[in-house]
Amino acid sequence: MRVSDNISAKSHIDSKYAQHRSLIKCICVVLLLLYPMINVMQGLSSMDTTYSPGNFLFHKSMNGTWIVATYLANALGHLITCLPGGSTLLGMNIYTSLIVGATAVMVFCVMSPKFGIYATFIGEVIAIGLCWCPTTILYNYLTYFLMTAGVLLVYVAVTTEDRIGYKNSSALQKDKTKTAESYAVRTGKENGKSSRFGSVFTKSDVMLAIAGFILGSNVITRLPNVTEAAFILIVWYAGFLKKEKIKTVILQTLYCIIGYAIGFGIWFAVICIRFGTGAYGDMIHALFAMTDTARDYKPLAMVEAFLSDYIYAAKWIGLWCAAFAVCCASGYLLNRFSVHGSAGVKQGDTDPGSGTGSGSETVRISKTVICGYIIFCLAVFALVIRICYGQGMFSFRYYEYGSMYFWAVLVLFATTVICICEMICGGTHRRILALMILLIMYVTCLGSNNGLYPSVNNMFIVAPYFVWIVFKKLQTFVSIGFGGDEVLNDGPADVNRVQVSDEDRNVLDKHTGGTGESGIDAGCDAQGKFRGGAWFATGLGIMMICLLIQSAGFITHFAFGDGVDGEPRDSYVTGYDKTAHIKTTASNAQNLQGLMDYMYSDGRNNTSVILYGGIPGIGYILDMPSAITTFWPDLDSYNYYEWAEDLQGLYNSAEDPAVITSLQTAAWMGQDAAAIDYFGIDRSDYENDKKLADLMKYMDDKGYEQVYSNEGYAVYMRGNGR
Repeated sequence: MRVSDNISAKSHIDSKYAQHRSLIKCICVVLLLLYPMINVMQGLSSMDTTYSPGNFLFHKSMNGTWIVATYLANALGHLITCLPGGSTLLGMNIYTSLIVGATAVMVFCVMSPKFGIYATFIGEVIAIGLCWCPTTILYNYLTYFLMTAGVLLVYVAVTTEDRIGYKNSSALQKDKTKTAESYAVRTGKENGKSSRFGSVFTKSDVMLAIAGFILGSNVITRLPNVTEAAFILIVWYAGFLKKEKIKTVILQTLYCIIGYAIGFGIWFAVICIRFGTGAYGDMIHALFAMTDTARDYKPLAMVEAFLSDYIYAAKWIGLWCAAFAVCCASGYLLNRFSVHGSAGVKQGDTDPGSGTGSGSETVRISKTVICGYIIFCLAVFALVIRICYGQGMFSFRYYEYGSMYFWAVLVLFATTVICICEMICGGTHRRILALMILLIMYVTCLGSNNGLYPSVNNMFIVAPYFVWIVFKKLQTFVSIGFGGDEVLNDGPADVNRVQVSDEDRNVLDKHTGGTGESGIDAGCDAQGKFRGGAWFATGLGIMMICLLIQSAGFITHFAFGDGVDGEPRDSYVTGYDKTAHIKTTASNAQNLQGLMDYMYSDGRNNTSVILYGGIPGIGYILDMPSAITTFWPDLDSYNYYEWAEDLQGLYNSAEDPAVITSLQTAAWMGQDAAAIDYFGIDRSDYENDKKLADLMKYMDDKGYEQVYSNEGYAVYMRGNGR
């Protein structure tokens, strides 16, 4: 069967459901936009969930290191607070969830032609389900949105000019001329003269410049995003694979740099106008200074963090690798049995029913044997799942990270291995795609001290890629194992691996940049031997299904910092719009209700506040601005020098802010021995906390007294603040 015959048949089949594709895509888009909102009414934590909204709410009056370092996220968050309902936590949850959904929709629209509608949709459902971080933390999700947009533009820019449709053999020949003309314009050679320096830019040039602009702007979303400059490697790698001239690659790089500089420069100017010309430099100096105490923010420590996460998950990675090895070995034995057994067709013979020439080498394997082998693989992986369940990896405790985390790390590891194989064995486009996936996974980790958690949180492109690989492997095995009971020789993946002539193969490889068979997709080797591809297809398929199940359970049950021990979230804080309609645990609702009732009565919240003890969201909940440059002074990333400067400013000010602490911190401040023992406080942590010692001295100097406390919080005010 020639390429043209196969493609004509495929086009005929496609035409039957092409009219439904638009409707299917629209349904998928709507579902992806709504899916992140499934849990918007769950979780009222006084930590991360409400920390960023406090920065948004008081954006105009706040400054300091992290306000400048995450300026774009704070500016967008402030804009959201001005929208209808945006000043409430429910409204904030809904609006910020739309950013998560928009990121998924963007990937779906761009990559579904490559990955397929269903593979991309399932991948995005998984990616959304793995978003463990509160959507209100915009410096994360705006980062992912802009990173994804920039990376997709780069990918399309370096691959779009080689995408040619093949309808028939004559079209293949005509496209040779079209490609040559396109190449001449792209490389600047037309009739022996350079046309690249004219006034007309190619679409790729424009897309690269826009990508640079987006990634440059993303640095203002969060300073560590400067590491995303590494995505220029995609451009260089593509140029190397496609044998582009150095001048062309330099020009492409220049477009990226120009866009990057403009994107960064515009927002840098805004920051200079807003905070002063020295604000950005001071912020960078402060961030580097924080590594004196926050050693986990050092570059090497960040790399060690995600490597240690792999080591932490090595038990499960090793278990799955062992299962793959067992199935692979059995597949090898099956291959040996099939080749040397009496049921085989001798190598070099031609199968009369295959339509192949004498150059085709095939091995017959009965469907019964293949089905038996699949059952064996299923049994092996079923045993693995049972072990995972017994050891707590396959957990239904969806209120904690462990229910999905190890599965996500397992998929990250598998995807890393797949990408490395693709970069070794794949065609041009697939090598470029593999590098892009690798960069996304590991650039995301840089700038964070959370190991692989940021990568788990940003699988919007990675998850669809993994699902696509699974689908292709399953499709390959089904077509090879059950499509006529025979294994076909290597053929271009994009034409379903039919037998093609050398002439057509050369034309396809030339026009697609070698996007044919890769080591991941191959179902047979160069001699036509069956390689037991079922073990790979079965293992990855089960891994994908387990991750899909766990991600769905996680997103529907998990709420950051609320009900972390499995307590039901069935209570509300009533009487205040800010927290209306948000479910939380009974104990948290009681503590927040008491605190809000006390602070809102008689206008006690009409002042600024200092928060200490891991409760930075209280400022947002109580509508109280921070008296210093941050709502979270006990973080190591808020360096001591900035704290000392802020506190000195309070000594020189006539303002007497309220001080609210967690009950554990209050127990230490009051030296309540019974309470210290009850909470299991590590005395050394508090004894070495210079910031807390300074705060206690300030409160003592100013004459602060504890005026209110409950089982979660303690309030201090000066003199008769009662």
